[in-house]
Amino acid sequence: MPAARTRIAILGGGPSALTAAYHLTSNPELRARYELTVYQMGWRLGGKGRSGRGRDGRIEEHGLHILFGFYENFFSMIRACYEELGRPPEHPLATWRDAFEPHSFGLVEEWFQGRWHPWPVEFPANAAVPGNGAVLNSSGDYASLLLHTLLEFLLGWKAERRVADALHSHRRLWRQSPDAPRTPSGRPDAGLQVALRLLRAALKLAGKASGTLEAHAPRLLHLVRRVRQLAIASLHRRSQDSIRSFRVWAYVDFWSTVFIGMMADRLYEPGALRALDEQDLRDWLRGHGAHSDTLESAFVRTIYGAAFSYERGDPLRPRVAAGTALRALFRMGFTYKGSAYYKMRSGMGDAVFAPLYQVLKRRGVRFELFHKVESLHLTPGGDAIDSVRLTRQVELKEPQKGYEPLVSVNGLECWPAEPLWEQVRDAERVKGHDLESYYSAWKGVGGVTLKAGEDFDQVLLATPIGCVPFLCQELLAHSPRWRDMVANVKSVQTLSLQVWLDRSLKELGWDMPSPLLSLYVEPMNTWAEMTQVLHSEPWPAAYRPRSVHYFTGPQEGPDLAPPASDTGYPARETARARDESLGFLRHHLTPLVPGLVDPRVPPRIDWNRLVDPQERQGEARLEAQYYRSNCDPADRCTVALPGSTKYRMKAGDTGYANLVVTGDWIDNGMYVACMEGAVQGGLLAARALSGVHFPLIGEELGWDKPTSAPSARVIPLEPPHRDEAPRPRPEREVG
Repeated sequence: MPAARTRIAILGGGPSALTAAYHLTSNPELRARYELTVYQMGWRLGGKGRSGRGRDGRIEEHGLHILFGFYENFFSMIRACYEELGRPPEHPLATWRDAFEPHSFGLVEEWFQGRWHPWPVEFPANAAVPGNGAVLNSSGDYASLLLHTLLEFLLGWKAERRVADALHSHRRLWRQSPDAPRTPSGRPDAGLQVALRLLRAALKLAGKASGTLEAHAPRLLHLVRRVRQLAIASLHRRSQDSIRSFRVWAYVDFWSTVFIGMMADRLYEPGALRALDEQDLRDWLRGHGAHSDTLESAFVRTIYGAAFSYERGDPLRPRVAAGTALRALFRMGFTYKGSAYYKMRSGMGDAVFAPLYQVLKRRGVRFELFHKVESLHLTPGGDAIDSVRLTRQVELKEPQKGYEPLVSVNGLECWPAEPLWEQVRDAERVKGHDLESYYSAWKGVGGVTLKAGEDFDQVLLATPIGCVPFLCQELLAHSPRWRDMVANVKSVQTLSLQVWLDRSLKELGWDMPSPLLSLYVEPMNTWAEMTQVLHSEPWPAAYRPRSVHYFTGPQEGPDLAPPASDTGYPARETARARDESLGFLRHHLTPLVPGLVDPRVPPRIDWNRLVDPQERQGEARLEAQYYRSNCDPADRCTVALPGSTKYRMKAGDTGYANLVVTGDWIDNGMYVACMEGAVQGGLLAARALSGVHFPLIGEELGWDKPTSAPSARVIPLEPPHRDEAPRPRPEREVG
């Protein structure tokens, strides 16, 4: 008789959960070993990346989602997923190249001499393809990166863009280009190995020289530091002449400080970056001599803003673990494949989670939607999970058939923005209740208890960190490790806004490429023009938009989500998100896109440019757009505050024999909240559950391997000169 399959109950249906399920079913042998059931609150998968199709088939996202070119594990999985799915050529998203397109242009807004200045950047393209299996590019790619960066520095981003378009035809012919064979993750090519050895040797030599001077010639070392400070101060005074001069100065000061810090703290050694996580990035830079204006420049502030890394979501309280920030910066800047960013050509639910769902269902994974996890309970001895309590949220009309969650929009399989009520019994009783919220007043149609040994052998907890206090009260009462984790691994609220306009980007007065803009006014500090998705939105011709724009940013809120008994909390925060969205549109959008100005009352916005099928007047047209507060515990964004990463739990080291955890909040090697971190968390969970060493691309860098190296140290420096007062930052603008 064949052995019974191991039953795994996966609690949550976000990217980490689906990644774990994908790898645990990645071959026939594993599918014969495991029986997987995913339990998901509400009617769709995707977690914080979910999206749905609303009125007129428009895409409504949880937030703004852009994929970075260094997401090697994500792209490796999604490429294989599309290949296995085998969609016909006429399908709207037949291949992964149809679903994602390269994007190389970004910009930040710099507050300088009393006004905002755009800082455009054209990230040099390379010939690599994401998901090909190696974390580092070739030596030729890095040589090209150096030359293209120098070209942009000397001649500007426009010249670099023209050269890149001429040299890299794969950007123009992206969807027609074939995929090169995957290369196994491993050692870089010979030329890059030599370059890395030389860099490591230079850092070691410089570090030893600094240590020798500190021990034997402290006066000389003091003189060297003093000369650097004087040079920085002198260049700083000259940098105030123009925004371009200031940017060059800040760029040089930042990277020279990073190099000094790498040398002094031996950041090239395994484990050194983890040790550095005890400090805030700005504190670390300041300790190695960075000027105060550099610390307040857009270059540094972008690192905080990109990860919403603010205490309690307050932009005036930026905090991020230094090692985590530097790791992410190096990966984003030096390991991206093809292009720095990739935009989806439809919603994330359509491009990512529908294909994963379809493949996993074919492989035999069961999906129990409308199952809200309520609590995990321990065995009498407190050494394992004894049971899981869930609420069944709805009763299906055809329970034997199950719930069919996807709808077809122009031939594309999509998640709807609300349940498919025609499949739900007594739907009128349920409508109006948010089935994706822990604050919902709807109590469901019955309870479900899963018992260890009867319904599951292993539990994979794949809910966000914000849900742990709601679900794991027994574990928190029993385990100091779990209490420490919840007390230190924080998450913050965010807000998002989508606006459909009746004018194209060019008609709006924007004279640069499609933007991915960061660091504008708070709280809507990030903007992406996402018109590439409109081809999949079947708007009626009478009011079809010409462009669509996504905005996002942090939203101030409590450290921990309020208890579930506060059922009015989401409505209050959504009303606040509406006010913040209105304030942004009233006061801050027309400076970016002057084509939105109402000629009758400049510089106010012309509300008639907002697409509204109901033809409402003035600010009421906001109700035809889409805004939301991501305040629910399952929606909050995990942040990496200084001193917190050491409290993150390893996937298989939970203290309970049959419990594994996964998510962007576990010890996954990528501690900023992003898709790649979530995928890495899912991979590590699959390893812990199966004992199979699934490849984790990037692990070979060895940044987080255990080490006996001493903790990162900070060379004491005199404070930089303050010949000039730091540039004042603009007052926080929230409308």
